[in-house]
Amino acid sequence: PGLDIEEVRKLVNSHFPHGMRAGWYFQQFLKMGFALSDYATEYYLIWDADTIPTSPLVFFDEKDRMLITKKTEYHFPYFETMQRLINMGKSADFSFIAEHMIIKTEYMKELIRIISQNSSDKKWYEIIIDAVNPKDGLGFSEFETYGTFVYNKYPDDFIFRKLHTFRRAGYLFGRCMTNREINEFNGVTDTISLEAGHIPPFPRNIGQYVQLGFLYLLKP
Repeated sequence: PGLDIEEVRKLVNSHFPHGMRAGWYFQQFLKMGFALSDYATEYYLIWDADTIPTSPLVFFDEKDRMLITKKTEYHFPYFETMQRLINMGKSADFSFIAEHMIIKTEYMKELIRIISQNSSDKKWYEIIIDAVNPKDGLGFSEFETYGTFVYNKYPDDFIFRKLHTFRRAGYLFGRCMTNREINEFNGVTDTISLEAGHIPPFPRNIGQYVQLGFLYLLKP
């Protein structure tokens, strides 16, 4: 309730003196807040929209334990914010920012309840924004926060794995890949990511700039 892009934009603009992308926070809150909706069942999968699976993937092992992908990213402000929100700092020797994650709805609800305890008169996503250092801008990660929470509280429910992910595929192909090109990665990688800021060389960059221009025109 109350979670929409305009509400987040208002909160972000009042918190960060130099401005910040409201959509970047909004999409994280959507992934978390889905657990509070009527659509959430026992589990749900969050998946970054700029990432494509290129090989078949499963998310549970033979004992029905959730499979969590290990990565290497590290951004210190994420852990500062996390410490303020749930009194947990960096706990694992790897990153949980894997562009996807299987979520147990019960655990995400518990995480949101704990965050909500930081204030009696603010919504949980407002509390998260308030916990970010205004100078950091990009100061919160839903992946790191949820991953660290379950890593500490429910370690027996998870198995950690490594996948072959190619996050910089956009520098080679841009976002105008054909299905045939995507299929070439089958068996080579598990996922590829095509981030908007990863511009490929000429002539592929033409299509990328056209697409970015179109998206810019769609913004209110």
